[in-house]
Amino acid sequence: MKIFLALSILFVAVIILVIIPSDNNSHNTSTDAKIQSCLEKNHQTPLTRNLSDCDLIGVSLRGMNLENSNLEGSDLSGSDLTKSNLKKSNLKNAVMLGANLREADLYRADLQFATLDGSNLRDAVLEDATIDHASFRYTKLYKTILAKVNFNGVDASYANFCGQDMTKILLHKTNFTGADLAYVNLANADLRGSYLRGAYLKDANLAYSDLTNSDLRSANLQGVNLIGATIKQVNLAGADFSHVKLNSAIIDDANFDGANINSTDFTNAKTTNLALDNAVYDKTILISTKLHKAAKYPNEDFSNLDLHEKDFSESEVEFSTFANSNLKKAKLSHTNFTNSNLEKTDLSGADMLGAILRGADMKGADMKNVNLSGADLSGADLKGVDLSNSVLYGAKAYGTDFAEANLTNAKIKGAMFYGSKFGKAVLNLDLRNGEFVNVDFSGTDLSGKDLESANLRNALLHKSNLEKSILKNADLSFAYLNSANLKNANLEKASLFAADLGNADLSNSNLVDADLQLIYSKNAKFENIQRSDKTKTDSCFEKDPMHKAFCKIILKLYKIGPPYETTFEHRDQYKLRQ
Repeated sequence: MKIFLALSILFVAVIILVIIPSDNNSHNTSTDAKIQSCLEKNHQTPLTRNLSDCDLIGVSLRGMNLENSNLEGSDLSGSDLTKSNLKKSNLKNAVMLGANLREADLYRADLQFATLDGSNLRDAVLEDATIDHASFRYTKLYKTILAKVNFNGVDASYANFCGQDMTKILLHKTNFTGADLAYVNLANADLRGSYLRGAYLKDANLAYSDLTNSDLRSANLQGVNLIGATIKQVNLAGADFSHVKLNSAIIDDANFDGANINSTDFTNAKTTNLALDNAVYDKTILISTKLHKAAKYPNEDFSNLDLHEKDFSESEVEFSTFANSNLKKAKLSHTNFTNSNLEKTDLSGADMLGAILRGADMKGADMKNVNLSGADLSGADLKGVDLSNSVLYGAKAYGTDFAEANLTNAKIKGAMFYGSKFGKAVLNLDLRNGEFVNVDFSGTDLSGKDLESANLRNALLHKSNLEKSILKNADLSFAYLNSANLKNANLEKASLFAADLGNADLSNSNLVDADLQLIYSKNAKFENIQRSDKTKTDSCFEKDPMHKAFCKIILKLYKIGPPYETTFEHRDQYKLRQ
């Protein structure tokens, strides 16, 4: 009995020593410094939770309890708020560009006028939150719990709502331009005056909804259920209205100019002033040769044209298609290509300084030697694009898909790639000091690459090849490095705090002065690694049963765990709170 008691006391003592970090072993000095500076500015103590109007850019608040906190006007761009408790918090006018809020609890939070562009809210709880006039552009709201939320004056353009049930949500003056609303249930929804231009509504349920005076230009409504819907004075110009179900729908004075109505039966709809003379039954072909500087030709078809060296800079050509066209050496600075189709377009040598390419489809385009300095590529699809020798100084690419793209010798100084994907991309370029927060590098070959001082916080590097790479002073905290190859990598002074290194191979790697606290390292290989007295480790680094038990307790207390893919189970089994 005495032995058991002694062991119990020893166990508790070790737990206290192991799990309570000292000031010298703080995992995130930058975060602590920013929070402390904020509290001092507001003449507050940690207990008051007043963090208003503060610079909290890029901080890690993962799993932190911020219930009832005042974060009004604070900048949390690029911050990691995974699983954080933000219940009833004040986030009015907060800026959260590219923030990771996956599984965060925002129950009854006040997000009025907040900016969450490019943020990840997958599996987050927004029940009964106030989001009036907030901006959710390019935000992932896939599987987010939206119960009792009203979208009043919200900008949700290019946001992802795929599969959401929005039947009981007020959608007053909401901007859904370019949003992904595929398979969404909007039955009986009041969408009067809504902005749905370029929205993707494939197979959505809009039965008995009211679309009066809404803008659906260039929207994809293929296969949509509009049974019993009210379609009065709706602009459907250039929309894909094929295979639509219209039984008992009320159609009055709608504009179908250039709309694709292939396989759509209007006979069972109640129609007034139905004009289909300018509609087409397969594809609209609108060819214009009037492009010039400051031209305005949105929603046009410029595909398969020879426009090389053409100057239509400062133009508005959003929602247009340039597929397979020749735009070699064209002058396109500050031109708005939002949501346009540039697939397989030859843009080599073009000047696209400050161009707006948000949500553009650029798969397979030739963009060698293109000047994209200051351009906005957020949400664009650049899969397989040749960007060799291109210039992206100061470019913004939130949630951009660069999978299989060729960025050989591209210049990216000052560019921001929050939440972008680089799977299997060719990255023969200077990656030092790069901003790659939340970036997806899964399966990418980064062997031998120089990533010194790169910010890879919360990055996805699953099965990536980092053999012999230089990651000195890099921030890999919370990174998902499961099954990654880090053999002979230089990780001197790198932060791997709370990184998932399961099945990773770090044989012969340099971990001198590195931070390896709270790592997940099941089946990881650490043969012949270089360490120093300043290499930070804890129980999660050790392999014996006792340390493993300590590690589990630590991870539980810190609410830290490796990333994982979820199903709809979390959302479907969620019980509303009283």
